[in-house]
Amino acid sequence: MPKEKIPHIPEVKTTPEIILEREGEQKIEKREKPLSPEELESRVSELAELSASRVEVSKHVNEAWGVKSKTELAELKEK
Repeated sequence: MPKEKIPHIPEVKTTPEIILEREGEQKIEKREKPLSPEELESRVSELAELSASRVEVSKHVNEAWGVKSKTELAELKEK
């Protein structure tokens, strides 16, 4: 039986890569004063959303590969 070909998975950027890219696009100048509590809260919530989305992406990748357990994932890594 021929082995099934694993579908192409698009490259997913890491959270630090996303943040650095955004800062580069916006050309944020060096801040002289600390962030306000509102700004800090919005940044923390954005970071939490990005972290949560990585888990969701991982679930979709596993579904695309048909992986249902950690042992199946380990078998795929060995191949």
